[in-house]
Amino acid sequence: MVQLLNEEGGKIDGIYVCPHYPGFESCTCRKPKTGLINMAVSDFSISLNNSYIIGDSDSDVLAGKNSGLKTVGIGERIKTEADFCTYNVEEAVNYILKRESKCQKSV
Repeated sequence: MVQLLNEEGGKIDGIYVCPHYPGFESCTCRKPKTGLINMAVSDFSISLNNSYIIGDSDSDVLAGKNSGLKTVGIGERIKTEADFCTYNVEEAVNYILKRESKCQKSV
């Protein structure tokens, strides 16, 4: 995945994975909890107000909502209301780029 994105000009700064099984009582990182997002925010000084989560499951969308991120759902498994839903990753990226270009302020 990282290599394919690099070949297309993309960049992944980090990959975060919850090592716990579902139902693990003290886990704070399994989505829709926000532990993994909080780690990324800390590692990369991410502004939640200016960020998106793109996911293919309700737990992805809910984790984004729980963190204050804008949400994009991809695929037919999404039942939770996201800010934008599509079946296509390229369309999701174009939505974000178009939306954010409208927010740019001229200097």
